[in-house]
Amino acid sequence: MKDTKEKYNLFKKLMIFVLFFLFGINSSFAIGEVDAEEFSKIKTPEGQIYVMRNFQSSREVLDSYFPILSKRGNKKAIFFWYYAKDRNIMLYPNSFQEGERNLKIMTDFAKKHDLEIEYQITEYLNTVTLRANNKLDIQQHYSKFLNILESMRKIGFNHFVDFDLEILMYNFGLLFYEIGDYEKALLALKEGEKNKVTSIKSIYQTLNLNLIENIYSIQKDYDNAIAYAQKIYELNKGFNPKLDPADWRSIFWQGFSTLSIAEYKLRQGKFQLAENLAIKGYEIINLNQNYEELQQVWAEFEAIQLLLQIKLKLNKLLDAESLVKRTEEIVKKLKIKSDTEDLRLIKYYNNFSDYYEKKGNFQKSLSYLKNARKLEILKEVQNDKRNLWRIEMRVKAEDYQTNLAKIEDERNQQNMLTYV
Repeated sequence: MKDTKEKYNLFKKLMIFVLFFLFGINSSFAIGEVDAEEFSKIKTPEGQIYVMRNFQSSREVLDSYFPILSKRGNKKAIFFWYYAKDRNIMLYPNSFQEGERNLKIMTDFAKKHDLEIEYQITEYLNTVTLRANNKLDIQQHYSKFLNILESMRKIGFNHFVDFDLEILMYNFGLLFYEIGDYEKALLALKEGEKNKVTSIKSIYQTLNLNLIENIYSIQKDYDNAIAYAQKIYELNKGFNPKLDPADWRSIFWQGFSTLSIAEYKLRQGKFQLAENLAIKGYEIINLNQNYEELQQVWAEFEAIQLLLQIKLKLNKLLDAESLVKRTEEIVKKLKIKSDTEDLRLIKYYNNFSDYYEKKGNFQKSLSYLKNARKLEILKEVQNDKRNLWRIEMRVKAEDYQTNLAKIEDERNQQNMLTYV
């Protein structure tokens, strides 16, 4: 249970980060500051929402929009002002308390005016906030997300585009992925893919595609996994980190996706194709000089292990020898010891066992094989615990939903008796 708690503490932190990122960032679609006078000249609610959706200015400017919206009286535009405020809540003093107050106003406003689209947005925000504050457990979080996603599906996902739909769908998909509900994860993530923002700078496009790729990989659907890894490569190849250092991540994703395709080709037994792709991926990974040094070393280490595995499959021992030497240099730099419990070392130990067996050094081969087996057993235990945890969470979520349905049924019966 300790492993499970640690993983979900990490997951909770990630969800808090995503929430903060969603409502703390400025949009990628800055349209320049629109002051109150200019805002008042916008005739349609759609135009007003567009400006607020792409808002990048001060708290004073945002606040100046509210009297104009109140006078016009369009409920959807007024709600969106509260939503824009929530996205920019860090501009306000006492932002945490102000955010809670604003979310309550949003929720009450959506209920009062029967805004079903907007109400689902408040349900989502309230769920994530409660989870971040430990007021919901994971099965309740999962159950609520299931209900919200189903309500959004019935309304039509296209009606939620103004509310950062791509990011919402990623957050749904991430939770469902962690729980192991891949069917719902794919539903959400593919909606995110379909409704992606037009800016290539949105990291959520890449994250969406990567989770879809991972699900297909787990399901051993390597053709679809390859297709999505290729989409990640195509999406990110337009960046040039030499021209824009802030976009260094593009090189990482180009290399990472290329190596992923190489691994899928290896699993399909297409060794020559896998070799060519692994060489290309290794070269791309080594182009990236923006990694923190330790991360870059680990990235090269993992890229080498894939390439070495393929070289050994093809019996190219001369090529393998240079990769073994480079690996040994990296191992010293990373200070890896035989008792290091890092699952990234499994492939390294298996590769070296295979290499020394082919070289006729059976004692050394057996030593590396024992290290690999020790970590493989550890991995199996962790996977068993995780699979059991996932089953428990889904069963508890179903019980939670059943209990909610019973409570609702009892409430309806009581209302009928009271009426009678």
